[in-house]
Amino acid sequence: MRRDFCDGVGISCLLNATLVLPKFEVAAYWNESRLCSGFEDVFDVEYFIQKMNGFVQVVRELPAELASKEGVANDWL
Repeated sequence: MRRDFCDGVGISCLLNATLVLPKFEVAAYWNESRLCSGFEDVFDVEYFIQKMNGFVQVVRELPAELASKEGVANDWL
């Protein structure tokens, strides 16, 4: 999980893109009954945002007009 997230931070920086805090698929990392786990359940969000300042812009969630769009399936990964 850490490596995947570090890759996302690096790619966001290279593309000069804004990083959206992720929601993790719990089944992929933990054996829990919940389907998703928030970034804040695992990491200190304020500390992370502070440390990313000047490196990559971070937002907690997508704006509503973007979040309502259907995502692209990535089953090929």
